[in-house]
Amino acid sequence: MSFNVATDAPSAAEVTYTAEEGDIIEEIIPVVPGTGVGTPLAGRSVRRLLAATQLAGTVTGTCTVDQRGFAVATTRHAAASATGAAVQFLVADAVSSALIRYIAMPGVGNGAPAVLGTNLDVADKNY
Repeated sequence: MSFNVATDAPSAAEVTYTAEEGDIIEEIIPVVPGTGVGTPLAGRSVRRLLAATQLAGTVTGTCTVDQRGFAVATTRHAAASATGAAVQFLVADAVSSALIRYIAMPGVGNGAPAVLGTNLDVADKNY
């Protein structure tokens, strides 16, 4: 990470490092009414949920991300299911649409490469 001190004038930066491999996906997903459950698109699976925002429903706004498999019990919280097949929101928030950002499980979903190494072989190594 680098900043141009003259033009960016950063006063703080929050950095999260994770050793997990996989593409970072950001997408808007529908959430099934009465269940609080949304499913990633294209058959993908959530390895790590990075962020979630409730876009439509009784309660909207940025969510606190709970640990994987956690039973969501607080308003504006979200968690990936234990298998990564879904994202859970509080049922009482009546979420109908959400923006999620997550690290996808490598090799899972429509059009996913069979091997993560395929992506790494073509990555720009000029750094």
